[in-house]
Amino acid sequence: MLKKYQLKKILDEKRLFKVIAGMENFDEENIKTVVNSANLGRATAVDISADSENIVWVKENHTKLIVFVSSLSITMLGIAKDWGADVLELGNFDALYSKGKSISSEEVITLTRELRHIAGTTPICISIPGNLSIDEQVSLAVQVQAAGADILQIENLSYESDYSNASEISKAVEIPVILSGKLDSSKVEKAMLTGVNGLGIGHAINSKSNLPEMVEEVKSVMKFLDAKIAV
Repeated sequence: MLKKYQLKKILDEKRLFKVIAGMENFDEENIKTVVNSANLGRATAVDISADSENIVWVKENHTKLIVFVSSLSITMLGIAKDWGADVLELGNFDALYSKGKSISSEEVITLTRELRHIAGTTPICISIPGNLSIDEQVSLAVQVQAAGADILQIENLSYESDYSNASEISKAVEIPVILSGKLDSSKVEKAMLTGVNGLGIGHAINSKSNLPEMVEEVKSVMKFLDAKIAV
């Protein structure tokens, strides 16, 4: 219950930063390195795959980090709840796009309702497919909110994006919004101007050659988010 209040406070302050290990990443050594970089860089959350040993390890060793667990399987997310996940996240959908597949708005709404049913009081975060038009994303976001989502994750699919989908969705819904994908510390200020409550960053951290470099990237993001609070 304390993590739920911690999550709400961080989202209200617009300083949620989750370091993403990857929904399809089950490499225990890599996940631990990513999580350690998040902890040492003072990120507020991590986003890991639905794996019991890794979830339990994070919960036992990094108790301050909020643990998002991502999957496209409602069944696995339900199990992850029992393993101690703080937030159950549907998506993101990169795994589908890389295989030439997609997911419809109707499917996302149905899965949201199913996840809401099994999640109980555990917060759920629903990704809005970034390959939809902006109007379609906004419409879906409103419907997903009505279906019981606690948080929305907006997919940024381009390094050259103006993040207009995040901006429009943030204005259209009343629940917190996280922007994720194709981000790094140099893009944080522009991304936060959209009105989102937080960011998810994976590749810009995972691609660093060693832990100290990963930590520095995390620190750079948190330095900006914390500075906004101090103003």
